Amino acid sequence: GLQGPCCSYDTACSSTLAANHAAMRAIQLSECVNAVCVGVMQVLMPGVGITFATAGMTSPHGRCHTFDARADGYVRGEALTSTLLEPAKEGRRVSYSLLGSCVRQ
Repeated sequence: GLQGPCCSYDTACSSTLAANHAAMRAIQLSECVNAVCVGVMQVLMPGVGITFATAGMTSPHGRCHTFDARADGYVRGEALTSTLLEPAKEGRRVSYSLLGSCVRQ
């Protein structure tokens, strides 16, 4: 079974990034040998989206144009992600590399 710390992060839109950062640091500091990070975003109350749209926070065109002159708001979305973080090992196939992270909240 799983052993080790269990943490929950609620930092609004950046919760999964904050959790991945904490997991990466725990592995780097030898606090654990690997980590499972799960992130969930569900919009369960439609009134929230309506309020954000009325306030002009969401894009009226339904597209994000990050770092672009066409940017006119953001687009809400729902997702569930799950990742297993562990140090790279000699001779083992690497699916992806987490090169670094930073949390400034």
